[in-house]
Amino acid sequence: MAVIETTSLISETMDNLIDFIVKDDFLGREFEDYLIKNKIEIRKESELNVILIDYILEGKLKEPFFKAGADEFKKRLKGYLELKIIEVSSIDEYLKNNLKSSDYLITMEIEGNMLSSLEFADKIKEIEKDGFYNRILFLIGGSDGLSDFAKQKSTFKFSMSKLTFLHQEAVLILTEQIYRAVKILKNEPYHK
Repeated sequence: MAVIETTSLISETMDNLIDFIVKDDFLGREFEDYLIKNKIEIRKESELNVILIDYILEGKLKEPFFKAGADEFKKRLKGYLELKIIEVSSIDEYLKNNLKSSDYLITMEIEGNMLSSLEFADKIKEIEKDGFYNRILFLIGGSDGLSDFAKQKSTFKFSMSKLTFLHQEAVLILTEQIYRAVKILKNEPYHK
């Protein structure tokens, strides 16, 4: 599907034009048929489709303060995207039984690519705009990190820092950064 992405400069003009065409019954049907026939979608630059994000967490998110923090950001993300935390005893087994070709797999690795918050937002947008991926999976290893098998399956290796975090801390920090990325992409203020 072709996507016409309007920038904020021409977005209002496009909206007015589309409103005019749609209000005219004949032109509206013709315009809609043309878009469908040519598989064209029009959306604003800042629009972010609702996407699925799953954390595959080796171990449990058991400390109440980490869980409460992650839950708060998950609550704030409702309406923007669906985020699930899946606790497993083995990431490798989870991948062998559940990984789909339409999953974008991000491994959390100290050797991975470090991104600023703006670059991270752009990465989320890039994955969403690709149109091929239905779900983003973040793999968060336990105390021993990720296996070579999990690392080899990675679509993108991501590092939040050169520091090592508890996997529970990583969940909280990552969830806040996803919330921040959504606010950046939506051009909305971030209420702390």
